[in-house]
Amino acid sequence: VPEQIELPELADDNFVAQNELAIDLDDEESDFEDDTLSLKMDEEIEVPSSSKSYSKEQIANEIGLDSESLHDLLEEFNSEAQTLIATMKTALHNSDLDLVKAQARQLKGMSSNIRFTDLSNEIQSLLDVENIESATNEVSKIEVLLEQISVED
Repeated sequence: VPEQIELPELADDNFVAQNELAIDLDDEESDFEDDTLSLKMDEEIEVPSSSKSYSKEQIANEIGLDSESLHDLLEEFNSEAQTLIATMKTALHNSDLDLVKAQARQLKGMSSNIRFTDLSNEIQSLLDVENIESATNEVSKIEVLLEQISVED
């Protein structure tokens, strides 16, 4: 038996500790229960537009989580991603490209931490735009890609 077990540190550990969200997980009528990723370790997350699938077991191993913790992390990711997208849409409506990009950087970091590389690459396209019209198109693409993340049975 080893005397010490080293766990990998996640890049956003400090961010999560500083920005805790007040979410009542004990509420049986959760708002995101129907559209949340219901995950088991033998399932794969697939992004159809890129024909790239993600092994939840591999992701869990890479970031040092058990299956239940990964499930919780993906629920939190889904919830936070929807909030960021909503903020981006409001910022687009107000022609605030800086706010759109700030929210996009946060979502890109989150998606990179979970190893959703295709989503992260699409978000980079948003970060590279120079005008509201292009940003609007990119946000729409990101929103569709987020909706396409599904669980194979």
